[in-house]
Amino acid sequence: SLYYTNQTPFMSSKLSQFRVKKLRAEFEKFDFDGNGFIEKADFEKVLKNYVKIWKVDVTSESFTKLSQWFLEQWEDLRDLADSNGDGKVSFEEFLNYYETALSDKIVAKEIKDNLAESIIKFMDVDGDGTISEIEYVNALRCYNISESVARRAFGDLDTDRNGNLSLDEIRSHLDVFYFSDDPKALGNSIWGDKFDD
Repeated sequence: SLYYTNQTPFMSSKLSQFRVKKLRAEFEKFDFDGNGFIEKADFEKVLKNYVKIWKVDVTSESFTKLSQWFLEQWEDLRDLADSNGDGKVSFEEFLNYYETALSDKIVAKEIKDNLAESIIKFMDVDGDGTISEIEYVNALRCYNISESVARRAFGDLDTDRNGNLSLDEIRSHLDVFYFSDDPKALGNSIWGDKFDD
């Protein structure tokens, strides 16, 4: 799943301003409608874009499985980060969850490994175990990120220049995204953003 830990969120200020900035950018991707909260409806809207972009047959078994997977991603996040139980996740809750989880090396590794596998599952449409440029671009388009931004980000992430992102590459980039304070580090581009300007 996208989010995995058994830790309880709490308020702290363990992360640098730059790492908080990156988490804010990630939050804003998942807050699809921009209302300040991540909710089930945001995941449903991303799924709707996915169906449109990849021309998924909504009567197919694959669509049923995909819908279930999106629902599970939302439920995982809600169960872990919605500390006040109101059925939505604010940025404060999102940040508290990550501050707590990333402070524990074992939990942080679980998050990174599970997120990397979920990214592959979401983006790897042809099932070859890697993410091609078109798969990555279309995945980011599901979040209304432009094709040009997505292509630029893929160029940053495809460090071995073989035209695909492997599970190991994704893990490495997530490590940079969550832990690095270097604005020029290429892994910062995992969700399409640039932070070095």
